[in-house]
Amino acid sequence: MNFNTKSYPLDWIAGIEWDNIQETLKSGGDITKKCYASYDDWEDDCGHSEIDEAQYQLETILNDYFEFEKLPYSAVRWIEEVKIQKVSLDE
Repeated sequence: MNFNTKSYPLDWIAGIEWDNIQETLKSGGDITKKCYASYDDWEDDCGHSEIDEAQYQLETILNDYFEFEKLPYSAVRWIEEVKIQKVSLDE
């Protein structure tokens, strides 16, 4: 069974960031080195409330995805961005 993103209503910011993260994972890159849906990256295009919503959406889909795929990551909303950190799966 594959992870189904159709049940997650991602806005355009979260969708772009989701695609970027998926590309990084596929290419073997380190998704913990960047921040995602940050105010700095998006505030020229939209307001903070829209970015906040995208951050919430991104954090939700990422954590569900990491759990589904049993990947050792956790997405966390920080003050102005979403970061991904490595976690232990031994819990």
